[in-house]
Amino acid sequence: MATIFNSDLETENSAFETEWTTKVEEGANALAISTTAAHVHTGTNGAIATFDGTNNECYASKTVADQDEVYLRAYVKFNSAFEADGTYKIIPIIQLKDDTQYLVRLSARSQATATTFRWYAQYWNGSGNTTVSPAVSASLNEWHLVELHWVAGSGFDGGIEIKVDGDSIGSSFVGTQSAARCDTILVGSTASGSMVPTADSELYFDDFASDDTAWVGGTGGVDVVAGLSTMSIQMYNPVVATGTSTWDMGPYVYTVTGTTTAVNPPSLQTSLQIHNPVVYAVDVPTAVAPPLLQTNIQMFNPTVNVGTFRNRIASMLHLIMGR
Repeated sequence: MATIFNSDLETENSAFETEWTTKVEEGANALAISTTAAHVHTGTNGAIATFDGTNNECYASKTVADQDEVYLRAYVKFNSAFEADGTYKIIPIIQLKDDTQYLVRLSARSQATATTFRWYAQYWNGSGNTTVSPAVSASLNEWHLVELHWVAGSGFDGGIEIKVDGDSIGSSFVGTQSAARCDTILVGSTASGSMVPTADSELYFDDFASDDTAWVGGTGGVDVVAGLSTMSIQMYNPVVATGTSTWDMGPYVYTVTGTTTAVNPPSLQTSLQIHNPVVYAVDVPTAVAPPLLQTNIQMFNPTVNVGTFRNRIASMLHLIMGR
């Protein structure tokens, strides 16, 4: 797999000489780089082609090394006011060439009204044109992923396949153009078709890519909007057993049908863990032994009266002192 030429227009300017080789504007038609959101598929830059209602050429051109097989993709969009100058007219929007010989044109074709379109393609089969005209609408005001595979082939097997928005919508491989080589890629409106868009018509394109061996595919990526975490817990029909058994209030998981990834909710924590606790010191007072009660009484120089009169207090002291 080898890239031929890619252009997301992020480094391109309105001269189309940075990522592309050149541009062609006929009459007052104008091709420019735009940063308006409606003109950009991804990034900040997209291309816009406007028309003067009289001319139809307005395209970017890229010269590449000779290729006998090309896979390419581009995102294209017609504005809501896009209108042909008549019914059943063709506007080529992607074209491969070998010098002056066209190899394939991928187009939109107006229908019974000048504001409805279908995809349409023709390729040079070595001696004339082969047409692929699928009954698939090219809607307005909507980005389309348009993919094309062209191969010169080795005999009666050269031709094209077209994909739009990821679906193959038509193919033909019956050409004998084995000597053909693609050396020029055009994107935008070319005069090889019969349609002249009206003055209010606009064509946008962005995110071109090409390869020599495999489909490039889309730019990829899907916008995902994450849901908000719930701020409440809802419990549906809980069963509470009577008695001393503990009610386990674990998470409720809905049953999902089909193939899905198993969901194992965590069990509720049944113990409390404290990490790095801080324990404050507590002062315990030192035990203080109270003094013992005195078990004797000491009396200094007691006075004892002599005589037959016995003092009651003295008698009591006499008894205590054992005298």
